[in-house]
Amino acid sequence: MQSDGVVQVDHHQFSFGNPTVDTLDPLTHGTLIEAGDGAVSFYTGIAYGPVRVSVELLDQPPTDPAQDDWEVIEETTL
Repeated sequence: MQSDGVVQVDHHQFSFGNPTVDTLDPLTHGTLIEAGDGAVSFYTGIAYGPVRVSVELLDQPPTDPAQDDWEVIEETTL
């Protein structure tokens, strides 16, 4: 299942997850994402404003993307 939409960026990031989770206390740190218990935060190139996001739920791990097409690839488990 895939869903597309627009989210608001604030201080170079946006988060997905349980609205009661403290996203300022992540369990894992990366260069693109931080993940905690019930939420993940994404870093963006813009400081403020709308960004278009596409989310896809998978039944199995993804196949390896063509890594030459990306500058940074990060993976986490929620």
